[in-house]
Amino acid sequence: IDLKLWAEMTNELVVERDKVEQELLAMLPGGDAGQYSMFGGFQSSLNINSQPQMLEALGKMGIVLPDLAEKTLSGYQKPVIKKLLAYKGLEKAITSFGEALPKLVHKMTGRIHPEFQQLGADTGRFSCRNPNVQQIPGTLEFGEGENKKKIILRDAFVARPGYKLITSDYSGCE
Repeated sequence: IDLKLWAEMTNELVVERDKVEQELLAMLPGGDAGQYSMFGGFQSSLNINSQPQMLEALGKMGIVLPDLAEKTLSGYQKPVIKKLLAYKGLEKAITSFGEALPKLVHKMTGRIHPEFQQLGADTGRFSCRNPNVQQIPGTLEFGEGENKKKIILRDAFVARPGYKLITSDYSGCE
């Protein structure tokens, strides 16, 4: 993995997540209440990563939800829900991939060494763990309209000199 490129991609995601977070807070009742930190940035008294606080804030807007699961939220077309889904997607990409993957690079080889199980899935396909590189999306799209951006995560995965990486789509094999 090209750690420099990976860090640049992750930083771009963090900048976008922080922007979406501020936009979301501005849409929510009480989201603009808080204080500025002496270390920079605004600290809202509303924690958008807290399900109880978000359910309460959305309830004040007349949006009563049982939970904040993506399946539940995807049924709503309200701008605040779309913004929340955008935030959650960026946050997941940052924490699950952006920040986590560099920690899994082997100190001696400088590479990631996932474990593949030939009979690991009930479907007969390979499965993967430590890390599950099969779940890393090839690309991430974020932003809206003319500000829409695309990051190609696969560009950060590189073969050592003289070798090539080959990808395949298992659905085509069936």
